[in-house]
Amino acid sequence: MAYVNTNILSLVIRSTLKEGNNPQRIIIQTYNYNLSTNEEMTLNQILEIKGLNKQNVEDTIISQVELANKEVENLKHLGYNVYTRDLTSNIYKIENTDNYMLGPDNKLYIIYPYGNANFTDEMDVIVF
Repeated sequence: MAYVNTNILSLVIRSTLKEGNNPQRIIIQTYNYNLSTNEEMTLNQILEIKGLNKQNVEDTIISQVELANKEVENLKHLGYNVYTRDLTSNIYKIENTDNYMLGPDNKLYIIYPYGNANFTDEMDVIVF
């Protein structure tokens, strides 16, 4: 998928893989380019353009991921095999976040596709 918002092209590539007896994986990669300068856009640059405070964004990310993890823990207690998030991981810091895009509604989507590194189709999408 591709979206253009205020001269920023966001490209999203999604791949679903099934390898042998391993669980299905969903891998997502995003690319963001400034069409005026022909340069790749960092998440910090997009936050600045959107007028979003980095610390507030990180706090919201942690809050949303904690909520998703609580829901997963409830399913785990019921006997389901689920993906558990590592809430202490540095992947949730802005400087370590690799997958983000400006969607069709010009909102910022920050994506944590856990299938990029593990055999899971689980992901968190936080919208600003």
